Parts: sequence; C-alpha cells; structure tokens
Amino acid sequence: MITRLNRQFFRLHYPYTDPIERHRAGVLFAMNWIILIGLALWLTITAALPFAASIVEAQPIFKNVPLVALVLHIVIYRIIQSGRLRLAALIFTGAILMSVIGLTIFLDLDQPTLNGTTMTALLLPLVAAGLLLKRPGAIFIAAVLGLFIFLGALGQSQNHRPIRLVPAETVASDAVFLAAVAIVMFAFVTLFSSRVQQTAEEALASIRHRQLAGELGIELGRSLLTQSAILARALNMLRDQFGYSFAQVYRLGDDQNHLVRAMTTGISQYEITGRERLNLAEVSALTECARSRKPVMVAAGAPGSAHLRATSRYALAVPVQHAGSLFGVLDIQTTADRPFSANQIESAGLFAETLGTALANSQQMADLQRQLAQQENITNRLQEQLVELQRREQRRVGDAWGTYLQERGAVTLGFDLKAQGSPLVPAQDLPDDLRRTLERGVPYIEERGNERIIHVPITFRNQTLGAMAFTVPAQQELSSRQIEMARVVSERLALALENMRLFEQSQAQAQRELKAGQITGQLIGAKDVSALLNLAAEQFNEALGAVHTRIYLQPELLAEPAVAPGREETAS
Repeated sequence: MITRLNRQFFRLHYPYTDPIERHRAGVLFAMNWIILIGLALWLTITAALPFAASIVEAQPIFKNVPLVALVLHIVIYRIIQSGRLRLAALIFTGAILMSVIGLTIFLDLDQPTLNGTTMTALLLPLVAAGLLLKRPGAIFIAAVLGLFIFLGALGQSQNHRPIRLVPAETVASDAVFLAAVAIVMFAFVTLFSSRVQQTAEEALASIRHRQLAGELGIELGRSLLTQSAILARALNMLRDQFGYSFAQVYRLGDDQNHLVRAMTTGISQYEITGRERLNLAEVSALTECARSRKPVMVAAGAPGSAHLRATSRYALAVPVQHAGSLFGVLDIQTTADRPFSANQIESAGLFAETLGTALANSQQMADLQRQLAQQENITNRLQEQLVELQRREQRRVGDAWGTYLQERGAVTLGFDLKAQGSPLVPAQDLPDDLRRTLERGVPYIEERGNERIIHVPITFRNQTLGAMAFTVPAQQELSSRQIEMARVVSERLALALENMRLFEQSQAQAQRELKAGQITGQLIGAKDVSALLNLAAEQFNEALGAVHTRIYLQPELLAEPAVAPGREETAS
C-alpha cells in the first residue's frame, strides 16, 4: 500500500529529457510537497488546537492565505506531472511571493509596514526565483517584489502612530519565525545543490556510457564475431564497465510468442542457456517490454518482478531491435538503492540499439557466408563439369583428327616452305623441335647459330593439333606484338583446319549417301530374288572395292507363305 502510494503521488512521472529541466523539476517537486505538507499541518493545527484557532480568529489572513496556497500548490503538482515546468515554476514562485507579501508587508491592509523580523521572509521568493527560474523570470519576480516593497514603504511613511514594542515579549515568535525562514531557505539551497551534484554525476555517467556504447559498436563492426560472442562481449561490458551486478538476454522465439533466455552474466562469468521460456502473455517486465518495445523499469517486489535475483533492487528491461525488427530483450539489474535514472535508461536504450545492430549485421554476415559457401560449391561443381566437358571435347577433337589422318593414310601431315613464293614441300617426318613444341603447348623462341626459330603450337579448343616453326635471321629483333601475331595466326590456322576437316567429312558423307541411294534405286528395280541378289553382289563389289561377295538367306524364311490378299496378319 505504502509503495503504491509512493509510486503514485511522491514520484515524478513525466520523463523530462533535458538534465537541467529534470533537475529543476525534481527540486520544485520536492519543495512543492514540503509546502503542501506544511500547509496541511498548519490548517490541521489551527482547526484542532484552541490557541491556534484564536490566532486565526484574530487574523483571518492566517487561514485564507494557506487555503489559497494549498489549492495553488495542488495545481502546481498537476502542472509538474504534465511536463509544463516553466509554468509550474512561475506559479510556484509567484505563490510564495504573494503569500510572503500578504503575511509580512500587507498583514494589515490599512497599515502596510516594512518593520519587524517578518521582513526576512521576503528573501524566500528571491531564493526560489534564483533557483527555479531562468534569468528573465527571476528579474520579473525581483521587480514585482521591489514594487510591493515600494508600496509598503509608501504606506508605512503615512503611518505616524507610535508602536510599543517590548523585545522580551516577541523573542519566542521572532526566533520561531526566523528559524522557519532559515529552515525553508536551507531546504531550498540543500535540495538544489544536492540535485546539482546528482545531476552532474548522472551526466558524466551518461557520457561515459554513451562512449562505451559507441566503442562497442565500433569494435563489433570491425570484427566478425558470432552472435554468441557478441552477446558475451556486451554482457561483460555491462558488468565490468557499466558496473551493473547482473544482466541477461532473452531471444524472441521462432513462434514470436515466447522469450527464450539466451545468455546470462553474473559476478565472474557468463553462461549460455536456453532453458527458461516466457510467454508474452505472462505478467512480467520482460514481456511488457517485448510487447510495447519500450524500456520498462521494475522494483523488487512489484508486479512483474519475478525474474529479479534475490540481491537485485531494480531491473530495467530494454528492447533489442534493429530496423523495426525485435531480436529480444536485454535485462539489466542493479543492487543500488536508487532506481535507474532517465540518463541511465537512455544510455541503456542506446546500448541495446547498438547490440541489435551488431546482431543483425552478424546474422547478415552469417547468411552471406552460407550463401557464399553454397555458391562456391555450385561453382566448383560447374568447374568440374566444365573441365570434364573440355576433356571430352579434347578427346573428341583428338579422335576426330586421328581418324581423319588415318583415312588419309598418314600419321602426321606437314609441309615445308623454304622461301617466300616457293611451293610447299610435303613432309612426312616430325622433327624434334616440332615434337618439343607439341609437348610444351606454348610458343617459345630458340636460338640456333645464325638463326632464330619461333615455335608456335596450333591449338584448337585446348587440343594441340600441330605446330609451326618460323626461322628468321638472328639479328632480326622480335617484338611481343610479332610473337602475339604468330599466336593469333596459329589459332586462325587451327580454326581453318577444323573447318576444312569438317567440310571434307561432310563431302565424304554426302558421297556415301548418294552412292547408297543409287544402289537402293537399282535394287528396288530387280524382278526376282536371284536377280536382286546378283545385282546386290555386283553393287557391293563396285562400292566397296571387293573381289568376292557372298550373300546367305535362311531357307525357312523363303518357305513361309505370304499373307493372302485382302486379309491382315494378326499377332497375339
């Protein structure tokens, strides 16, 4: 009950992002509650105690001013919680100013005065304005106070009645009043200074945390770590450099309905685990963070804090996401007495965003590596198939040329050109230098006496068909372009030779088909079997160059009766 009331009424709910505004809002919120409690106590005392009631009856302003101030400070509380800090600070300072002026200078409207110890209360609105307002607002409050002081002085200058004052009789009231003013001013200054120190510490810690998050992003961006290694590095940084006692990461399940704990870290080491599962419908700060995709803070003992360790006081659940895609939830726990500040929550969000980016990049890198491996496998298979096709093509070309040369009745076929314009001289031998060229398969130059010999292989589809040798004087310089020209000429020669071979084979095939057609036409014109067989034997002898032809027919086939006219032969 008390914890719920504390969270509901005594805690600042609006998320002020600016550290200075957050600091001023905290001071104003605390002072407003102090004044609210003081006003409530004063009204309670004046209503319950007789001597206080007599004071109020003698001076109604002591009741009217606190009532109006109570309403104003309730309004100020609502304005602070709505995020309009400047308006709340101005109303707060104005309320103090008017209350102090009403209780000091214009306590008696007929006889305003600046005399007495109560005038020290005029410092309160100046202190409040200096601490809570910016320079224009503070100057405005000081100007208004100066105006009322001038009016009070003007009224006091018209008062010529003597006043009987016995210091011993007012010592108690003066001491109480001065003590009250001193306490209020001390509370103002102490709250502001303590909050300044706290704000400065939080700002420095926030800067350091942002630097660490940036360093983590740079480190993970340069390295090719797995997702497990990235999680381990991030959790270790939260423990060692951020100073949090415990952290863990939950992954979003494949079904998008569960959170699965992926990794935790404690005092000394981290561990990989996947045993704990949380349904997103469960009541937990982790599931609420996954559903809303916003940071969620929870205190020990509060609803949704079942995942906290026994030593943890507060936990912060931060979504780990990238480009709108949720990876999981980062759970950060602390043993500190104070809850996570707005700076810490913002830094944790930046850290989780960096972690989400690193995890997404790691996943993309893993996918690319897997695709690259698949492409390499496909490329290797295609290369193997290409090599096999090239090998088959080489064998086909080699076999075709071997058959071609055998049909021509020679193992090798070559020519010698002795001089420009002289006829080609057939050469049936294979010189040793050309044999070496065939074995090497690449062009090379040989120096021999006063001659320089250029050896160039004749290659078609990676199959060496032959070789050429050019002899030039030794003093003649050969450039790389000339050697390249010789290689190109050899390639064109290989292509021309292949075309010529195909042309000759096509002609031979056409002649064979023509001869076969002629023989078939003559055979069809035979009148009986004997004439057909004699004609076939003659044609075979002529076509094949045979000296003897024998044709044998099975007698039982000739003895089979023919199918009767008008009837079809059936088969079962």
